[in-house]
Amino acid sequence: MAINAWDASSTTSLTFAQQLHIIVDEIAELGKVIDRKRKVLKHEALRDETSVNVAETAAEKAWSKHESLGAELERAISALRGESYPVQKGRFGTRRSGAQVRFNVLSFVFSFQLADFAG
Repeated sequence: MAINAWDASSTTSLTFAQQLHIIVDEIAELGKVIDRKRKVLKHEALRDETSVNVAETAAEKAWSKHESLGAELERAISALRGESYPVQKGRFGTRRSGAQVRFNVLSFVFSFQLADFAG
């Protein structure tokens, strides 16, 4: 009877050890899958961050170009009117905002269109 109990105990212990090895293998496989996915996500995040940085740089360049073209348009309109365009001062001086330039341009365009319509 003691031998039968010892055989049953050893069989149960072997089964338990086999199940533990299966669990360890599954956990190792899950770890590999997670590591691969983490690397893929890391590369995608770096690629997306680079894309955002490029887009931000392009947007800043476009905004700068927009502002400079607005200032050039205002100078050209002032020259057509015969007015002298105020010189922009340095970094700490007063400058016209984009809204002021747009308002001046729009008021000129509307007055020009009204003059064409009346004449």
